[in-house]
Amino acid sequence: MLEFDSVCLIRPKGSNGRPMVVGLRGEWAHWSAGFSHGPWEPDKYDVVRTYEGDEDGVDMAYEELQRDFAPQPQEPCARMGFIAPTGEFYPCAYCAHNDLEAILNGIYQLYGSLDTKGWLVVKGGYATGSRLVTQAQKDTYRRVVEAFEDAERKNPDVNWNKELLENPEWYSVQTWFTPPHDRAGSFAGQLRQDYELLECVDPTAQPAPEKLSQRRDAHPGD
Repeated sequence: MLEFDSVCLIRPKGSNGRPMVVGLRGEWAHWSAGFSHGPWEPDKYDVVRTYEGDEDGVDMAYEELQRDFAPQPQEPCARMGFIAPTGEFYPCAYCAHNDLEAILNGIYQLYGSLDTKGWLVVKGGYATGSRLVTQAQKDTYRRVVEAFEDAERKNPDVNWNKELLENPEWYSVQTWFTPPHDRAGSFAGQLRQDYELLECVDPTAQPAPEKLSQRRDAHPGD
């Protein structure tokens, strides 16, 4: 493991989003305290907390990141994210699902893909998850769909490519994914179709192994 001058939790100047871990070594910032690095630009970031630059410092930074900066459920909105069986909505940005999913796994001690643990995953224009859903999830998903529909009514030319790349919580983004292609169609329309499938599901029925949506090929990306 690399040794650093210090390990910090940082976030962009003026942001209230979730911090990220960075290892500082000379004039270089090592993102996530790993080998990916770039010039350290202190004018662009607020240092939230500082730790020793060794392995114990990295471990403490991640422990406090998960404990003290855990994601909070938010009101359903025109964002992608996860819907818990109890109906809480955890929004995130495009390509940031993996980071948020890992955090929620730690909080709820689920240890696996959330869409196999009874959660709904809202992605770019569709949703995945077990067919066994709760009424609370249906209600939340309906409000997410309505938020997308409302946004498209207000701005028929809304650029979801841009909107869904917004990352106010500053979750770690999987850079090896490519951004979604420009959508000629409606996100709201696709999500409404998936919601109508949900409405046909009896919450007391036995779960089926297939996914809610099998349109991954039609909607590339995370």
